Amino acid sequence: MLSSVPASPERSKEMLRREAFERRKSVKNVNAAAKSIARKGSDMLGVLKTNKKVTGYLPVRGEIDSLPLLNALHQKRFTIALPAVVNADAREMEFRLWTPGTPLIDGAFDIPVPPAENGILREPGILLVPLLAFDHKGSRLGYGGGYYDRALKKIRAKNPRVLVLGLAFNEQEIDAVPREPHDQLLNMVLTPDGAIPLCGSYA
Repeated sequence: MLSSVPASPERSKEMLRREAFERRKSVKNVNAAAKSIARKGSDMLGVLKTNKKVTGYLPVRGEIDSLPLLNALHQKRFTIALPAVVNADAREMEFRLWTPGTPLIDGAFDIPVPPAENGILREPGILLVPLLAFDHKGSRLGYGGGYYDRALKKIRAKNPRVLVLGLAFNEQEIDAVPREPHDQLLNMVLTPDGAIPLCGSYA
């Protein structure tokens, strides 16, 4: 388990990011981990009493692969969308509709995204969120851009019951993620070992 660093939140996060990147890159059996998350995640999400609209992501820089889970959810008739940055200066993104086999285009930071004409997913019930690290209180360590925090704040203002679910390797849990006022909490984390309810979790 990674250790948090006593310093200002911003500086602590930068130090933790470097360590978390290295820890994530060292994880083995990544394909088995993604398959386990797909199996357990599709079973769990399939019975939740929420709408069947889910946002996912395309894995980059060693993130756990969400595509097996998204494919499984598609087979269960979930509506799925992927994030696309629409205003880098304001750090804003939208979630564009996606299905397996959807042609993608180049997006910000060289991350493929669905084309704008696919349409936007409105009021999702579940958000699958990538991360570098997480703690038992629901704090998430991201890349520092704030895109997800801004998006989650807007979505939660309309639907406080939205389920924000981090996807992670077991090795990404740490003692404490330094938290700033704008940081949005996770409700739950799904690892290859199963779901981890977090403080203030979805009920």
